[in-house]
Amino acid sequence: MTMPQWLFLLAAVSLGVAALCTILIILDLTRHPQHMWIMNLVWPITALYAGPLGLWAYYRVGRGSAKSSVQHAKAEGKKPPGKQKPFWQIVGVAATHCGSSCTLGDIVAEWFLFFIPLTLFGERIFAAWALDFVLAFLFGIAFQYFTIVPMRDLPPGQGAARRAQGR
Repeated sequence: MTMPQWLFLLAAVSLGVAALCTILIILDLTRHPQHMWIMNLVWPITALYAGPLGLWAYYRVGRGSAKSSVQHAKAEGKKPPGKQKPFWQIVGVAATHCGSSCTLGDIVAEWFLFFIPLTLFGERIFAAWALDFVLAFLFGIAFQYFTIVPMRDLPPGQGAARRAQGR
């Protein structure tokens, strides 16, 4: 069964638009890095899977959490922009960590399997699913860790111990 030409064209345009949105965010982050360094990774990866919606979310929500904005608010004795966000924005930004870790896990796993084809139970797709899951899970833990530790101002070892204890 062959793929219809219009579907291939739609996929290519979608990937191109997502790549353009990612590049625009990366360029902006070079001038306005985020207060939490992990978000410098999360926002561009978000644009890879969300395209224009990720770009809109970055400019609407993420740009306010730039290091300079947070420092400016603190110097004026105000709450940092991240502390003033409505609930829907807090939830949305938290979801970008999950989406980014899954996206990164999928990308790394698929490229790995491209060069080193593996099988699980005799099927390549099962190996791909398993590796996608494991890498997405590990990236998810890392993204959450590098969010929680600076947010709570914890030393690295203590942050890992508290996370493991569910605190």
